[in-house]
Amino acid sequence: MKTATNSFIIRSIKAYLPSFADQFMQTVPLTRIRDIAHRNDIPKDLKNEIKHSLQNKLHRCADPGDLKTCERLMDRIRPDHSLSGDFKHQMEIFYGELKEFFNAVNLDKLLETAIWGKNGNEIDKNLLNHFLSLKRDANTDTMTFLTVATHVREHIQDVVPRLFAHDENKKPIYQGLSLADIQIE
Repeated sequence: MKTATNSFIIRSIKAYLPSFADQFMQTVPLTRIRDIAHRNDIPKDLKNEIKHSLQNKLHRCADPGDLKTCERLMDRIRPDHSLSGDFKHQMEIFYGELKEFFNAVNLDKLLETAIWGKNGNEIDKNLLNHFLSLKRDANTDTMTFLTVATHVREHIQDVVPRLFAHDENKKPIYQGLSLADIQIE
């Protein structure tokens, strides 16, 4: 039960919970990495590394260390011109999915998803866009930025319960906005 005493702890824990977006609630988890690991257009040693360090590990017991493993693989794969563009593209998609799975998506992406998502009139898109533009502008006055950040947090805390209460299909939006609120905090 959330109380004034434990609310900070509960909010801190949310950032470490896996995503409950529909693409991560499938009966066969992380099928993309399985398909990638069985491609015929990558060297055998890379194929084995993907199978053993990611695919098998993720199917047994996924943890945030797998995100680091994938990040190290991506650092090697991206500059390698001998690998096919399609393979690299699929790995980039998988890396993005894995970041979403472990709630490692940055604040800009969380807010942009809320802005462009199917939220009806619930989300104040102008406020979120204004916050993002201030965040990206190195000349933004600190007090202006903090004031707008506070308004964004208040808006998120107001809209999130309403979004979730009226439509269970908006769980990913609810989770994304909750994580954005924590990151802004």
